[in-house]
Amino acid sequence: MENPKLQAPGKGLPLVESLVARFYYGPIVSKKFTAEQNWKRFEKTNQKILDLTKNISDEKIHQKVLVPRLPAIEDSSRYWSVAETLEHIEIVGDSIASGIEMLLRNEVPTKKVNIAEYKPKGKYNDLDPRPPFLQFSKRTTERLKHQNITLAKPYYHHPWMGNFSALQWLWLLAGHSGIHLNQIMHIKSKL
Repeated sequence: MENPKLQAPGKGLPLVESLVARFYYGPIVSKKFTAEQNWKRFEKTNQKILDLTKNISDEKIHQKVLVPRLPAIEDSSRYWSVAETLEHIEIVGDSIASGIEMLLRNEVPTKKVNIAEYKPKGKYNDLDPRPPFLQFSKRTTERLKHQNITLAKPYYHHPWMGNFSALQWLWLLAGHSGIHLNQIMHIKSKL
């Protein structure tokens, strides 16, 4: 398939979805989960991703597939391979983990989140992305799991959901993997 015509990275979500993220998921749902519940979701979801991708051939793991518009995924992210999706989860996850660490030190990151900067860069072209993804999952858990992550200030702004505490960013870390698990299921079904 030739590259499909998609919106530019960073364009955002459709209006209704954007409003639901800003006024429901961001300020309400993100506060309902404990750190322990978020860790369980993160670990369980990443294991599901590894299980789902383990039998995909090295050739197919790099095959781009156009998926339908999925909830919480920008239009520009609909034509990725499994490898690109794993790389994206890692890029976002490492950034969130660094942000959580800063918030726990009572520091607010000065860099504004720019969604377009978190797209895959091709880091795993011709490489198997699964071992690095497993390492990402392990290092993130080791890095943060034993920290006291709460809803306390300070906050760091997410462009789609508003000001988030460390615990809300942890909720997003877990949820982000789930969003892309759905994408990987769609990609795999078309390989």
